[in-house]
Amino acid sequence: MYLDPREWEQEDFFKPFRAEAERLNRLESLDYESVFGLKDEFVRTLYKYIGARVRAKASYRSFVRENEHWLRPYADFRASQKPGGTPTMHIFTQYLLHEQLSRAHDEARQCGVILKGDIPIGISRDSVPARTPDRRLFNFDGQAGAPPDFFSRDGQNWGFPTYNWEEMAKDGYAWWRRRFENMSRYFDAYRIDHVLGFFRIWEIPIGQHSGLMGHFRPALPLSRDEILGFGFTGDPLALSDAAEHSECEDATDVLFLRDSAQRDRFHPRVCGQWTQKFQALSQDQRDAYNRLYDDFFYYRHNEFWASEAMKKLPALIAPNEADGRSLLPCAEDLGMVPASVKGVLERLSILSLEIQTMPKTYGVKFADLMQNPYLSVSTFATHDMPPFRMWWEQDEERARAYWHEALHHDGEAPHDATPTLCEEVVRRHLECPSMLCLLALQDWLAIDGKLRRPDPNEQINIPADPSHHWKYRMHLTLEEFFAATAFNEHVLALIRKSGR
Repeated sequence: MYLDPREWEQEDFFKPFRAEAERLNRLESLDYESVFGLKDEFVRTLYKYIGARVRAKASYRSFVRENEHWLRPYADFRASQKPGGTPTMHIFTQYLLHEQLSRAHDEARQCGVILKGDIPIGISRDSVPARTPDRRLFNFDGQAGAPPDFFSRDGQNWGFPTYNWEEMAKDGYAWWRRRFENMSRYFDAYRIDHVLGFFRIWEIPIGQHSGLMGHFRPALPLSRDEILGFGFTGDPLALSDAAEHSECEDATDVLFLRDSAQRDRFHPRVCGQWTQKFQALSQDQRDAYNRLYDDFFYYRHNEFWASEAMKKLPALIAPNEADGRSLLPCAEDLGMVPASVKGVLERLSILSLEIQTMPKTYGVKFADLMQNPYLSVSTFATHDMPPFRMWWEQDEERARAYWHEALHHDGEAPHDATPTLCEEVVRRHLECPSMLCLLALQDWLAIDGKLRRPDPNEQINIPADPSHHWKYRMHLTLEEFFAATAFNEHVLALIRKSGR
């Protein structure tokens, strides 16, 4: 997917691919499957014509030697997935990708541009680590995901296994350290996806589809005496997923989940207040359940989870042992955020992620941008969220509240997100104290009535759907972008005025 074939466009073997490549490049959105198929066919042709010549290079042999710990298992895995390929062909492909990305990184730095990479939180169940001796580093008896949040009322089930941190600790988290060290070859900063997973992960039992029946791992489940101590007198076992349910009963209609290791201890079911069993309780028992629920999810684990994170993160963000290089770490700390996360990130100088419409202070509708911490990344929306124009038109009531409470305007809010309104939002983000302000291309283009896409439906990812293929692409060519002199000068003026 990431290989740039234009490096060989003057070669005769490129000609059969040119027409289909041009057709795909003219599409308004990315045809993921077709692009992947064409690239795969091109790589096989490329290997046929130049494979032997490339493999004879000293730089190729050096690349293979330095990356053997992951390269060989990966190449064998890929060759086993699809007939017609050989492990050597996949090693050849990785070498070409290494060369192209290295050149891009070198040129970017010469231009004063830093590249920010991404560290995904999980692995696929059908992947190299899941098949090699590294398999011991994962728990395959559950599925990682997220409790109900901004993105999904039923929570999210990503499907991948959770980490066996005890096993990983035995060699100083070498599997993770190798990933971070490899990132430092190509990037200057990186995003730690779902950093909350280093504190605790939301684990869902195999066989469950939604995130409602998940629980945190590791966690400190409640004993019967502790539950009684909050004034809740009901039998947690009878109100749990371990109780007998008739075929007509909803198996998710429970108030507790029985811990799989400590069978006499229980986790409150997330959003247990939504269940019929909760509605059937007397008011004093509802109050008691709410007390134990709030304590469990928002207070009980704070120091415990902070200590868990401090076992792992310092070892992972340390400078590369080989050359002493270190990357700027940026956390994606969204969702049900434990109170202790802020202190850990500050202690380790990891940048937090600040999104105005997802404030981290309970009961606040919109965060005050000017209160953002310096060690943070500010943005209006991530790839998992609608850009400003799309967000504005999705929820009229929330848009009106933003107009009055965040932008502090009187009068009626405009129905559409005008270029002037979009520019005001961009300007306010640029002027906030966050070290980095990273705005999506969609939000930059929204400030120009001629360049913006007519349709504001420009969300990149649907996080609740792990099978979703990203299809968003720029509606302008790079040549058109470069030719938009007035827009580019205006953007530069906004940045300079903000002091960035």
